[in-house]
Amino acid sequence: MSDTAILTPPPPVARPGVSVLAIASLAIGAIIAFLHLTVRLLDAALGSDPEVYKGAFPIVMGVLGLASFIPIAAGIVLGHLAIVRTRDGARRGRALAWIGTVIGYALLVLWFNRIIVTIIATVVLKDGKFVQDFFWWA
Repeated sequence: MSDTAILTPPPPVARPGVSVLAIASLAIGAIIAFLHLTVRLLDAALGSDPEVYKGAFPIVMGVLGLASFIPIAAGIVLGHLAIVRTRDGARRGRALAWIGTVIGYALLVLWFNRIIVTIIATVVLKDGKFVQDFFWWA
């Protein structure tokens, strides 16, 4: 063996790339969680002023609340696809995929909770005072 063969470093090993699906799942979950908390803080900041809840504001917030199911479902689906694609080790990001999927399922539980509380408030309770006092997380 020659001295040059001993001193040359081995060729770099190609590291697998991070799964784009895992990143997308985590990003969607984080954005929806941030928006959910922002809306809750906005609602608390506006308080119970009846003038704020007239006009198009409640309609817009209601439609956005119902439409939030679409990115939540997309985050869950992308998370599951990323888990499957990172299973063999060809791509990194399996932990990101799991975190994105768990966040998606947690947001889905909150979404269904919001729908159930809204139905209870609409059908059973006329003034909504009970809902405001005991279902503050919805």
